[in-house]
Amino acid sequence: AWLPPKGWAPQDPADSLWRAARSALDNGDPRRAAELYHRLRTDRRFRSSEYRSHAFYWEAYARQRIGGVAELRSGMNALRELRRSYPQFENMVEVERLESRLNAELAAAGDADAASRLARQASQAGRAPRQNGQCADQELRVTVVESLITMSSEQAMPLLKKVMAGKDECNALLREKAVFIISQKKSAEAEDLLLDAARNDPSSEVREQAVFWLSQVNTEKALAAIEEVIRTATDPELLEQAVFAASQHPSPRSAQILRDIATRGNAPQEARKNAIFWLGQSRGADVNRFMRGLYSSLEDTELKEAVLFALSQNRDAANADFLLEIAMNEREPMAMRKSALFWAGQQRALPLDRLGELYRSMPDREMRESIIFTISQRNESEAIERLIDIARNERDIELRKTAIFWLGQSKDPRAVAFLGELIGG
Repeated sequence: AWLPPKGWAPQDPADSLWRAARSALDNGDPRRAAELYHRLRTDRRFRSSEYRSHAFYWEAYARQRIGGVAELRSGMNALRELRRSYPQFENMVEVERLESRLNAELAAAGDADAASRLARQASQAGRAPRQNGQCADQELRVTVVESLITMSSEQAMPLLKKVMAGKDECNALLREKAVFIISQKKSAEAEDLLLDAARNDPSSEVREQAVFWLSQVNTEKALAAIEEVIRTATDPELLEQAVFAASQHPSPRSAQILRDIATRGNAPQEARKNAIFWLGQSRGADVNRFMRGLYSSLEDTELKEAVLFALSQNRDAANADFLLEIAMNEREPMAMRKSALFWAGQQRALPLDRLGELYRSMPDREMRESIIFTISQRNESEAIERLIDIARNERDIELRKTAIFWLGQSKDPRAVAFLGELIGG
C-alpha cells in the first residue's frame, strides 16, 4: 500500500487525529492506528472532514497488519462501508487490492465466504479485460493471483487452472505468477499444469519459469518434459533453463541428458558450456572419463576451457595427470596450456614435487613463469621453499624476479627472512 500523507488540511477538525494515526503506523503500532482511524470515521464531529473517506481504507490496512480473523473481518467491514459511503473514492484500485489480501488471509483461516469472494475475483482476473487496446486492471489482477498462495490446494488449483487457460497476452504476467504458486502446491495436478506450460504456453517467460520450477519436481515425467524442451527448444534462454533443470534432477538419467547436450555439435555454445559445468559439479569416475574424452573431440576454445575447469572440480589423480598432459603438449595453444597448468595446480592430487619436476624439465620460459604462479597459489608449507629455491638459484633473472614478486605477497616468516637476506646484500 502507499503511505498515507501526514496531513494536507491543517484547518480540518480531524487533522491532529489523522496525524496521530499516521504516527502510530510509522512507529509500528497498527492497533493504535486502527483505533484512531476508526474514531475519525465514526465520530459525528468529523462527518464532513476531508480525511474521513481515507480513514476507512487505512483502518482496514491497519487491521490487516494486526492480523487474526476478527481484525480481518473488521477490516473488510470498513472497506464495505467505504464503498457505500464514497463510491467515487479516488483510490478504488488500492481498495480492491486490499480486499484481495484480506479475503486471501480469511480464506486461509477457513472463512468459506472469503474463499468464495476470492474465487470470483480470481475468475474475473483470468478474463484479461482490455480498455482502448491496453490490458486493464493489471496490477489488481496480479494481486488477486498472488493472494492464491495462501489458499489450500483444493481451493486454489481450480482458480489457477483458469488463470493458466487464459492465453491472451494480457494474461502473460498472471500466468507467470501462477506458475510459481502452482509449483508450491506439490500435487500431480500441479505437475501436469507445469508440464503443459513448459510445452505449450505462448509466452517465453512463462515457459522459462515453468521449466525452472519443474527442476523441483523429482519425477520421471518431469524429467521427460525437460528432456523434450532441451531437444526441441530454439529459444536460448529457455534451453538454458532446461539444462539447469536437468542438472537438479536426482535421476541417473539426468547425467546422460547433460552429456547429450554437451556433445551435440549443433547446440548453442552457451547451452553446451552449461551442461559441461553442471556435469563438473557431479562426482564419479565415469563423469571424469567422459570429460577427458570430450576434450579431445572439441574444437571450440571456450568449450575446452569449460572442460578443463570441470575436471579441476573433481579431486582425482587421473584428472590431474590429464591436465598436466595438456599443459605439456606443445601442440596446444599457449593460453590453453596455461589454463590447464593452473587448474592442475589446484588439485591436491598433484604433488608439489611433480610441479617442481615439471619446472626443471620445461624448456618454454612462458610456461615456467606460469608454473611459478601455480606454485605460489598452493597452500602447502613446501610451496614457500620451492619459490625461495627458484629465487635463489634460477639463472634467468626474469624468472627470479617473478618468484621474488610472489614471495613478496606472502606473510610467511621464511619469505620475509629471505627477502631481508636479499636486501641485506
